[in-house]
Order: sequence, then structure tokens, then C-alpha cells
Amino acid sequence: MNVAITGGDWRGWRLATPGRAHPMGSRERQAVFNTLFDVRGLRVLDLFAGGGTLGIEALSRGAESAVFVDRSRQAVATIQENLATIRQGVERERMNSERTGHATGVVAQKVDEWAAEATEQFDLIFADPPYDDVQLDFLPCVARCLSRDGRFVLSIPKAMNAPEVEGLKKAAEKTYAGAKIVFYDKV
Repeated sequence: MNVAITGGDWRGWRLATPGRAHPMGSRERQAVFNTLFDVRGLRVLDLFAGGGTLGIEALSRGAESAVFVDRSRQAVATIQENLATIRQGVERERMNSERTGHATGVVAQKVDEWAAEATEQFDLIFADPPYDDVQLDFLPCVARCLSRDGRFVLSIPKAMNAPEVEGLKKAAEKTYAGAKIVFYDKV
């Protein structure tokens, strides 16, 4: 399965997704980024990254950097493949690659284990855990890893209630097809 980037320098570029991943649909992604308005210059964290669609979309729209975390080696390989394809395309088209950010890390580790040790600060954190087994053990890390004016975007099944996250307040909630997208701000 392939998904297309919906905006920014790489709009329309197709990204691969790993086997069982459920990438956020283009309509939902477009709505998320419209809600966020401007991601230029932000440091982004993409948890349960799958093929890296959310982080790469943010880079396309001018984010400074992105870190991708997923426990699946297949997902990590797909993210690396997607990033390499974009790098090659940027060089081929001779675009000014300095306009757009870069991946600062692709981590093959369980999100909750990575989160327990995380010390870096991010301006924007995405989490799109598998809907068949939504694990929220990483949530305490989010408030710690989110910068003072940061935003956290959580995708969960539509039937699930938005969790309370200590140190964060719910700013908005949107429902699309089978997904609920919840936006949180740091308190």
C-alpha cells in the first residue's frame, strides 16, 4: 500500500507503508495539518511511526527535524526507504533541500521502552498506535518530552474515549470514519 504526501515541498510523492500498518488516510492527515496550521521549524516526534507518513508529511511542510519510533523492523526499514527515496528525488530535482528538515533518528524499539528513557524535547508529537491493541503506556512521557508550547496529536479508534494525560489539556477532538484525532496542548 502507498500513501501520498498531502502538502509541502513533497506534495504528491508516494510513500510505502509496511505490511499491517494502518496509515492515517490523506483526508485525515490533511485535516490534522490544517488544524496545526504551521509546522515550519518544529522538532517532530512520530510514535508508532509505521512508514513514517506523519513525520515525513511534517518535514515536507517545513518541520526542522523528525524522529521516528516503531518496534517493527519492517516499519523501520520502510521509513528508511521512504526517506532515501525522498532524498534521491530532491537531489534529482535539484530542489533546495535546506528548505525542508531532516530525519534525526529512526528508532527500532517499543514506544513505551523508548519513552521511559527519552530526554529530548519536541514541539509536535504524533502517536498513531495500532487500533487492534491500543497501548497507552507511553502517555506519561509525552508531557515530559513536549516543549512548553508544544502540541500532541493522538489517533485512536472512534469508539474510544480520549484519555486524560497528566500535564496536558485536550484542545480539540475530530472524528473521521473509524478514527478519532485528539489534539492536546501542554498545560
